[in-house]
Amino acid sequence: METDPREISVQLEYAALLGELARPMVHEFNNFLNTVLLQVALLEATAPPELRADIALLAKESKNVAKVIQEWHRLNRPVQPKAELLDMNESVREVLKNPLLKGISGAHVSVDLTSSALGVYATAFSLRQLFLLLVTGALKGSPKKGSSQTKIKVRTQKKQQQAVLTVSDSGPRLSAQAVAELFDPVQSQRSGLELAVAYTLAERMHGHLHGENLPDGGVAISFSLSLASA
Repeated sequence: METDPREISVQLEYAALLGELARPMVHEFNNFLNTVLLQVALLEATAPPELRADIALLAKESKNVAKVIQEWHRLNRPVQPKAELLDMNESVREVLKNPLLKGISGAHVSVDLTSSALGVYATAFSLRQLFLLLVTGALKGSPKKGSSQTKIKVRTQKKQQQAVLTVSDSGPRLSAQAVAELFDPVQSQRSGLELAVAYTLAERMHGHLHGENLPDGGVAISFSLSLASA
């Protein structure tokens, strides 16, 4: 029985997405581990003799974990493929058909794409990943995820010499501080891990990610990228 190449592509994309999602968590854990190693070093110098064997064991195990993290970083260095001319609208359509978005089926999704193509230079994989993360974040930010009350709007626009992709949810408005922390993997109140990775992907494509409250409630995240003709 042959495996559908499209299924393989989806599985590879999902695996790569998990790697990107893990990157901020590994970074935070590495910071925590460095603090632990520093405190252990201080304890080794000041602890009474009867505790030094236990502290030495803690130091050894902490260093072993540190080596694992270093190896993970070595194996998961992001590879930046060459950018190509893409139609942002077509990338959006491809993601909306992706089996990874099975949970979107119960939501009300409105899609408003420009009638003409929006040509941009980007990597197809990164552009699809970014949009997938924005939609996933919108699902999590909306009330009753997966129900008919979950409303997500997807829109593309041409603004001056920029192609703009906006994904908005139907969740509550955020404070000014919360909006400023939207892309912080720890502090964000709106699916920060997904948005933090999306922000990194936007920077890799030399684009910009921006979040704001909507007048009638909900949060909109917009990704802007220079048009190929700009």
